[in-house]
Amino acid sequence: TALAADQSHGAIVLSYSGKATYIPPIVKALHQKKIPVVLIGRMGSNLYPQYITHALYISGKENLRDRISQFSSYLNAVNASIDKYAFFLDQFGSGIAFVGVLFLLGTSIIGMPFLSFIIFSKGLQIGFSCALFIYAYQLKGIVGIFIALLPQVLFDVAGSFLASACAIQLSLHLMHTATSKDRLDLRKLFNYILSDVCIVCIIVLLGAYVKSTLVIELIRLFNLL
Repeated sequence: TALAADQSHGAIVLSYSGKATYIPPIVKALHQKKIPVVLIGRMGSNLYPQYITHALYISGKENLRDRISQFSSYLNAVNASIDKYAFFLDQFGSGIAFVGVLFLLGTSIIGMPFLSFIIFSKGLQIGFSCALFIYAYQLKGIVGIFIALLPQVLFDVAGSFLASACAIQLSLHLMHTATSKDRLDLRKLFNYILSDVCIVCIIVLLGAYVKSTLVIELIRLFNLL
């Protein structure tokens, strides 16, 4: 620790922005003990030059997805050598699986609360992703929301909400049938949801295509800003 260190030691401070509140008292205490301090961070992170002996700077132009993809599934890692076809298949497969889960919940009477929670969590995820853009890039993050996040969110929201609405209607229909004397007409029910299922599958297909082509290029453009 800083209190136990002496002049035979050296200190390295790792901070991307240099704005952490715990840094000033530590570097001040080290400076008073005449212990050399090396700061590693981005350009402009050395806010205490009177206490820092040396500063090493890293690039401030980080890859957008590499930095915050661990917090949001909308920012899966994409690199220059990515196989777009494989990425398309992955996005399409995961989208169909998600929609399948929604419809599966719709076949259960008790599935409605779970569907409501999934819709809520989807909105929370989108809001959290937007907040990460703003937190990580300030005003530049607003541009990132429109060119990197919005194109893929539009398809995800449209597909998820349509599938959820159809699944909720299915759940309500089953609930009504179970609590009344009406006989369940599977053919009528199947025809009722078939059109919605086809539309959702088309939306998922278009969303996967946009993510594997346009969104990748837009993110590369954002990283050049």
